[in-house]
Amino acid sequence: MKKKMVIEIGVIIAIVMFIAIIFWAVRDRFWWRVYNVRVTCGEEELKNFNVYKHRNGDLLIIWRDGEKIGGLYIIKMKSGHVELPNSNQFYQFSSCLLTDNVPFEGVSMNSSKSDVAPSLEVKSNEVSFTALSGERVNLYFNL
Repeated sequence: MKKKMVIEIGVIIAIVMFIAIIFWAVRDRFWWRVYNVRVTCGEEELKNFNVYKHRNGDLLIIWRDGEKIGGLYIIKMKSGHVELPNSNQFYQFSSCLLTDNVPFEGVSMNSSKSDVAPSLEVKSNEVSFTALSGERVNLYFNL
């Protein structure tokens, strides 16, 4: 009876350790949803969006259908770039695998070939940039 209980406890400990190791191994790929953010485009407040933050500070903004801005933007805070990955559907279905893994085919709005310079501005609790539509987008974080 004791042997069986020791084996069961050992199996449970092994499973918990396995899960902990998996989470530790993929921790750099996790994005955390930011709920306390308000997004405006010009004077209009936008509603159909999700904002995610990576542990390195990068931001991912996904606009759902119906918004005039539309699409997916990745704001790389360290480099000051705004990226537009081509494979939107892949990223929307796997929001945990983002900025470190943006494919090289992704479009940088900082490129000289871009029609609109993103002019990224970062303040203490506000981030703003120019979207592809040419309109200024502001993200206000309620700390």
